[in-house]
Amino acid sequence: MARPSRRILPVLVAAGLCALAAGAGELPRMRLLTAEEGVYRVTHEDLVAAGLTAAAVDSGLPALSHRERSIPLWIDDGGDGVFGAGDSFEFVAEQLHGESSYYHPYSAHNVYWLSWDRVAARRVEQAPPTPPAGPPVRLVRKLHLESDQLLIRLGRDELGPGAPPDLWYWKKLSHADPQPLVIPIDFSDVDNETHDSVSVRVQLMALSSQAARAGRPLAWDHRVDVRLNGRPRGRWTW
Repeated sequence: MARPSRRILPVLVAAGLCALAAGAGELPRMRLLTAEEGVYRVTHEDLVAAGLTAAAVDSGLPALSHRERSIPLWIDDGGDGVFGAGDSFEFVAEQLHGESSYYHPYSAHNVYWLSWDRVAARRVEQAPPTPPAGPPVRLVRKLHLESDQLLIRLGRDELGPGAPPDLWYWKKLSHADPQPLVIPIDFSDVDNETHDSVSVRVQLMALSSQAARAGRPLAWDHRVDVRLNGRPRGRWTW
């Protein structure tokens, strides 16, 4: 199987890193803002541009936290034990979610705090490779494609019991809106030689003005046809 590529996301230096006030001789506590989940790389030059004045620090000092939870770092210091020019560290960031929505309704960035504390510092442990005991394990990557573009306020009577009060939606589908709705998906990193499989999940929320009557079944109000590259993949009615 071909080796999967690792997607590295850069921290937005201009808006993502800022040094807070620190006393003389102290290393500043810094704030890292991430826009999506994934692996992020921060270089020593990024920190210097954001206010770090130290030319080099002990590689055991960088410590990352998120909501008082320690986040492990992968330090690339060239093996000399000093974090300086040309060095970097990587960490895995999470998507900032709302209480009942995938995206947070008030902030587009998640916040990670970088301090210099040997006791609080955690590192990604490197384990020696071991031969697989069974069949090769396939790696699965999940992508969430959503863009909050429409603000629609729905009352509790419209949402129904237990429905999440999500205010933001991507697109609206109705008889008066342009059809079909086209959503581009990039499959360029799918390895055809290993016959990688791709599954697509579509989530919709619908409203109905019809009410069921006793002894009379409720007619279907909604029908959705899904096509992939122009080929029919399914039809759902409800």
